[in-house]
Amino acid sequence: MKKSLFFSIALVCSTLLFAQTPSWKTLNLLPDANGFLPRPASTWADNQHIVDIPALQEYDETIYEETKLLRETDRGIQAEYEESYQALPSRFAEVLEADIADANTFSKINALVKACVDLKSYHTGKTWNPNHTEEITLRGTKGVIARKRPRALYSDENYSEEDAGSYPSGHGYAEWLVASCLAYINPAKSTQIYKIAPEYGYSRVIIAAHWMTDINAGERLAAAAFPTLVSNPDFLQLLNEARTEYQEYKNEHPAYETPQVMIGEEFDWA
Repeated sequence: MKKSLFFSIALVCSTLLFAQTPSWKTLNLLPDANGFLPRPASTWADNQHIVDIPALQEYDETIYEETKLLRETDRGIQAEYEESYQALPSRFAEVLEADIADANTFSKINALVKACVDLKSYHTGKTWNPNHTEEITLRGTKGVIARKRPRALYSDENYSEEDAGSYPSGHGYAEWLVASCLAYINPAKSTQIYKIAPEYGYSRVIIAAHWMTDINAGERLAAAAFPTLVSNPDFLQLLNEARTEYQEYKNEHPAYETPQVMIGEEFDWA
């Protein structure tokens, strides 16, 4: 009896665990980042995957120098705040005329944002091979490129963390993938959504966590991933549930007041 009960409990637990693992987390048809992303331009590392293109290197260095001036401003404080992925939904609240960072009201949208963040880690960290098997390493594409972050290269006194995983940017990836999902949810606002989305990635440049071309590459990878994701039944179901949730809310709350979110406020995003 005890043995039978044990196996029954084990079966239920394993079933629940399986049910909670969406298929997009093991999706092996996402575009191969190592196969189509351009190699970043830099002479900053002895790596065959980094090429010497002075014009692009100058582009990155120029933006790095310009953004240093923003660190002590309100925009710099906002950039520090946006280092957390939990701050991502707030970027789009005003455009969507809804406080989508409120997980109690918008549980599906927040689940969708979490999915995009999970995919960021999976996609930029995927080791691809001809058989499309699911081999995952800690750094994946980031490790193949091994590009140093600005704060590591320049030993910036405020940002001295050593890290050679700058390219492509996971924040740039998540920002553009979330924007694509929100544009699907509210197509009428798609222009505004895509217009403000890069500001989130730009925050990473301000705090010297990325070069601008890292952000561009992350956005490009996310744009390539989105068509594959919407062909996945589980992801599409979540996307449609989030759209229904948003539409129902707007029907009940046509008026909108800008949420009073203080910079640096913590989210309860369990």
